[in-house]
Amino acid sequence: MFRGFLDGSLLGAAQKSGLLDIRLKNIRDFATGTHRQVDDRPYGGGPGMLLMPGPVVDCVESLCTESDPAETNDLSSSIAMLTPSGRPLTQQVVEELAERRRLILLCGRYEGF
Repeated sequence: MFRGFLDGSLLGAAQKSGLLDIRLKNIRDFATGTHRQVDDRPYGGGPGMLLMPGPVVDCVESLCTESDPAETNDLSSSIAMLTPSGRPLTQQVVEELAERRRLILLCGRYEGF
């Protein structure tokens, strides 16, 4: 889903020149069970589905341990969960995030994520 536009145009050129390192992870790869389920019904009822925290945490931890050890405790790193109900991703926000040494973006594709 993401590889096509990440490898082309300006992002692709930035990666080839070493200015940008993009690593994609599928949260489902960190799920257990036959069907590698990553979602579950909300506790207490209600509509929709929720992401299970275990696979998400395991995915983020794997990204953190793959990093350069000097960056692991770097306070200039950020983890952002992209969600429709969150702060809009404006040019100003992108410029703020670009100042980070490392940025992990969680894209759950869930309304309540």
